[in-house]
Formats: sequence, C-alpha cells, structure tokens
Amino acid sequence: ADREFFKDESGQMHHNFNMMIRQINDLIIENYKKQLVIKDTECKTLQSQVNPHFLYNTLETINWAAKVAGHQKISRIAEALGYILRSSMSMKESLIPLEQELKIVDNYITIQKYRFEERLAFHTNIPNDLKHYRVPKFVLQPLVENSIRHGLEQMVGTCTITVSGRIEGTRMVITVKDNGPGMERQLFTQLTSGEYESKGTGIGLSNISKRIQILFGEPYGIEVESEKLVGTKVHVVLPCKGSVSHHVQGVASR
Repeated sequence: ADREFFKDESGQMHHNFNMMIRQINDLIIENYKKQLVIKDTECKTLQSQVNPHFLYNTLETINWAAKVAGHQKISRIAEALGYILRSSMSMKESLIPLEQELKIVDNYITIQKYRFEERLAFHTNIPNDLKHYRVPKFVLQPLVENSIRHGLEQMVGTCTITVSGRIEGTRMVITVKDNGPGMERQLFTQLTSGEYESKGTGIGLSNISKRIQILFGEPYGIEVESEKLVGTKVHVVLPCKGSVSHHVQGVASR
C-alpha cells in the first residue's frame, strides 16, 4: 500500500519536496562553511596588521639610512620588502590584476637575487593580454618561494624558475616551473593534500588551492607535476575572465 501511495501525484510531490529540502540544507551548510573561512581570513588579516605597520615604518627608516650611507643594495632590498609588505597589508581587494601580482613576485625575486646571485635565474612568459585578468592576491609569490625552498636550496648550480601563462578554453593557466631536484610522489601528494607540515613560514599548496576554490568554485585550483631529478611544475587554474560571485566581491571590497 505504501508503494502505491508514493506512486500517485501526492506521493511524488511529497518525495520532491523532501528532496528539495535536503538540497537547500546542503547549500546552506556549504555556504555557511565558506562564510566561516572568509570571516576567519578577515579576522586573521586584521589581527596581523599592527606589527606589519611598525615593520613597514622601520623599513622606511632603514631605506633612508642606507641611501644616506650610499648602500644601494640595502636600500633596494628595503624598498622591495616594503612593497611586498605594503601589498600584504592592503585589505581593499582580494583580487588584483595579474600584472600587479607579477610585480609582487618581481620584488620578491629582487631580494632573493642578492642572496643567491647567479644561482637564481628567473624568467616570465606572460602574454600582455593576460595581464589585466584578476587573480587572488599572493597566489604566485608563495609558489615561487616554494621553488626556491624545495628547488634552489636543495641543489648545486643554477636553478631556473619560469612563470608562464596561457588560455585553455574558458580557463587561464599560470605555471610556475623550476628545474630543481623535484619531489617524490609521496611528498608532493602530502603538499597538495595539506598533510605536509612546512618547516618554514611558506603558504601550503592546499591552502592556496582552497582559497581559489572558495573564490571561483571546484573546477579551479592548483595542479602539480613533479618528477625526481627533473623538476616541478605548479599550475594555477583560474577562470580566464576573473569573475567572482557578487557576495565575494562585496567581501573583497570591504
């Protein structure tokens, strides 16, 4: 009798209503989780702004003193670090033009060049028509930092790091490639899953990928190719139009 009941119009309506309620509940839970992550990120950023302001002012003093004393290297390092710090302190936008993100990377490389000199070779191959697309702030700098930490610091000789970009259908793919020693499959699986505990202060690949997915959705994120003694490629997959939901835009613009 119950089976016959669910076959009639009233039973089908009851079944569809329950299914709709479950779907709405799943959407509410998913959205709630995303809001928690966004709010947590905002709080942590606000909490971390006091010390960077002091550090930035101190860097300005170091830069002034270095210029007066004629120490151009120290002055240039202070300027580069000041630019990176100023970019990290800004809360106006979580998405910035790719060109601006590349400038952050260039300033980071300036600092590392003074340390590693000829052992670090850095190149970019980004078509001009990609540079206006918007990307998450500090999405590339941590990847270049990883190439130095897991590549350059672990090898003898010159490490070549290349940042390139291309369009694949509706996706923009930005690749950070190095010719370092590469990683065993187990290690880069741990890196991408978030199981690996970094010994430094770098941002994990899984965190970057989650951030991209919160902004743009599941089809986007980080893809890793690495082979022992060959090198590593990290692909950042984003929508080529750089569009986000209205809600995220509202959060980003606060």
